[in-house]
Amino acid sequence: AACARLEQVTALSPAPSLREDPRLEGAWEQVGCTSADFNTRKGLTGLGGAPFTSPAALFYCYDGGAVCAKEVLRLFGRPVLLNELRGEYGFSPDGALMQERFGDADLGGQRSSKEFAGATATTRHVCITADGAVRVAKVDAAAGVGAGGYLVYKRLAAGEMEAWLESKRLPLVGGTVP
Repeated sequence: AACARLEQVTALSPAPSLREDPRLEGAWEQVGCTSADFNTRKGLTGLGGAPFTSPAALFYCYDGGAVCAKEVLRLFGRPVLLNELRGEYGFSPDGALMQERFGDADLGGQRSSKEFAGATATTRHVCITADGAVRVAKVDAAAGVGAGGYLVYKRLAAGEMEAWLESKRLPLVGGTVP
């Protein structure tokens, strides 16, 4: 209900569209999700639903049209596996919709996995808070990855994601591969 109300309030905001907003660039951590689809899959790739496995963290990095998603999975409670999806993002002409298209991925221990057929996610921008610390997006029911619900992201300070990954002994570039 809170996200729906936020969407109503910000609909008339003079804030720039996400396409025009420089605050999108950088690293974000997904900290909330109301998408039943996303939660049923247990993460971005669905690999969080494997036996003894669960999602630990999900990071997104936006840099000049390139997007990188880093899904960290726990195995027996320890964050030990990093799946990395790489692609590009773009916007609808009015800037209200953002689409991420992932064409390459390191998944389940395989670099540039041949089994990865690509993934697309389309979200409707709700808002970025005035201080740039929180971003909210809505995923329509037929929009693809994470369909139906709201996604809440926290802005990460420069180097924060890398420090977290390093503290867990996970790779900074690419996914976990043998």
